[in-house]
Amino acid sequence: MRNNDKCFDERKDVQRSKKPKDILKLIKNLRIPVNLRTFSDLILLTRTCIIAEKKPAYWKRVQQKNIVDFVRYIYEIPFYRERFLQAGIGPDDIVTAEDFLKLPPLTRDEYRNWIEEEEKKNSFEEKRYLRASTSGSSAEPLVFYKYPEDNASDIANLYRTVLTQPDKRFPLFKGKTMAMMVSDSQTGSFVQRLGFFRTRQCLAMKPAQELYKAFSEFKPDFLYGMKPAVVELALYILENDRKIKKPEYVASIGADLSDEERKVIEKAFGKSRVFDMYGSTEVGNFAHEHVDRPHHYVIWHDTHVVNVVDDDGNSMRTGIGQILVTPLFHRAFPLVNYQLNDYVEIAESKGVPYIKRIAGRNNDQIRNADGSYYTWLVIDRVTKNLPGVLYCQVRQTSFEELDFYLVENKGKCIGREETERVLRERCQMYFTNGEKQTRFHWTDYIPVDKNGKRKLVVSEIVS
Repeated sequence: MRNNDKCFDERKDVQRSKKPKDILKLIKNLRIPVNLRTFSDLILLTRTCIIAEKKPAYWKRVQQKNIVDFVRYIYEIPFYRERFLQAGIGPDDIVTAEDFLKLPPLTRDEYRNWIEEEEKKNSFEEKRYLRASTSGSSAEPLVFYKYPEDNASDIANLYRTVLTQPDKRFPLFKGKTMAMMVSDSQTGSFVQRLGFFRTRQCLAMKPAQELYKAFSEFKPDFLYGMKPAVVELALYILENDRKIKKPEYVASIGADLSDEERKVIEKAFGKSRVFDMYGSTEVGNFAHEHVDRPHHYVIWHDTHVVNVVDDDGNSMRTGIGQILVTPLFHRAFPLVNYQLNDYVEIAESKGVPYIKRIAGRNNDQIRNADGSYYTWLVIDRVTKNLPGVLYCQVRQTSFEELDFYLVENKGKCIGREETERVLRERCQMYFTNGEKQTRFHWTDYIPVDKNGKRKLVVSEIVS
């Protein structure tokens, strides 16, 4: 066994040598099947949420305990030991969420390079590691590795999104979950074949009628997926007047859920059922809305550290900034201050941070001939809050030309001519570095990319 893998295993053995306080923590610290570990994690994590809802300060108490354990763990990993040394700090210097900002942000390229270096030295056996990959929607796909227990924590956090909803309608053991993501699978584990924790995965890029066929056959209690797939399925149900067995909950992931999109989903599946989740393949789900509190993303402070910083790297308690995420339960290849390349609006309630909205990606740009560009912040002001417009996508074909592709939410639009007038005025107001020629295309559908996402900006200009 080689150096980096050895330090992981030695640290895990230290954790397992601790005396468990109860049977659930004993389960958590043993090498056991992922299904059982997921269940034990789910009970512990859901319990934390229930207590924190009544006593918000409990989030910080649990988080600080988990931070101390995590920091001691990563300090034994050469990759992070070097980052500590460069920052001139030790493990005792990080005890709060904000303390993580003493370490530098971790970029995707830095994370990829570390993994590739370890691949040259180590053998990542299938029984020991799970191989994972990002979709590659914003760059080259990232291949990385997780321990089975890392994955168990991610699955537990997924189910926690429904178990902590205010009305608690999801039947945990017998409930059926359907995912519309970037994989397609109908087979289940032995436990699922017995009728427990049944799941079905469907490719988000499939046509709406195929998604509906899978949905109507499976009749899930919990439906979640990439936002475009969820909206397209809802539109298909409405436009074809389909009668359905309504899921207890419907969640979207992959992009901020607009008010128009939320209305469509609620019309198809029912109100008090729809919420948005926030996460990524690398860090897992770490925030979600309650069905009765849109635009209020509860952050899982017990399993993740979330910091929001301005362009100079300073911590922000309110306002819009870049998000950095540290999953405390990922141990195979830990991520510290990982850049998701997203900007979010952060706020506080009773002293606890939450996310008001996912504002945009920092690679959404409209470029000018002189090398300057408009960021998502400007583009957002142009394209947001168009009454009755379900989707808006901007395609830049040259420095001077912008094509707007628009999908109307039938019967809700203020009128196509009026919408185009509003967009022209906004372009003149916000795109001040040279005039942009605008063209408008009204369509019934804007295609998603190969990863099931629908980008706000598509540029044909090579940077």
